[in-house]
Amino acid sequence: MCIGMAIVIRFCQSWLVRTFGRKRLLFVMFIVSGFSFASIPLFISVSMLFILAGLIGAGLGLGQPISLIYALNSIPKDRHGEILGMRITFNKGSQFVAPFLFGAIGGIAGIMPIFLTSGVLLLASAFGTMINEEHSTL
Repeated sequence: MCIGMAIVIRFCQSWLVRTFGRKRLLFVMFIVSGFSFASIPLFISVSMLFILAGLIGAGLGLGQPISLIYALNSIPKDRHGEILGMRITFNKGSQFVAPFLFGAIGGIAGIMPIFLTSGVLLLASAFGTMINEEHSTL
């Protein structure tokens, strides 16, 4: 469900960016994904969990391409290779570290804190997208 929505939402990406703007869309994406992740432990209904998974997929499905364009627009063209390299390094590094980190959290405190921590990290990331308008190229 999550991956399916991540793919489907990209068909609407151009319209969403034109309608709401990259900055606002990126902020809302992090908020929706963060609250959805943090809400998972509160529900046992399969249909509600499907809805939450869909919201997470839609939010994160938009986040990857929009944040990439956001980063590329923020730096000079002659440094695009550097930002792409840093992004790939960070993504792969976090994909390597996250299972250990969340596995340790789950082993110590149970599964609920994993979802809460993921949600809080996404919500904190939302506020990291707030850049002064004078520095924003969006």
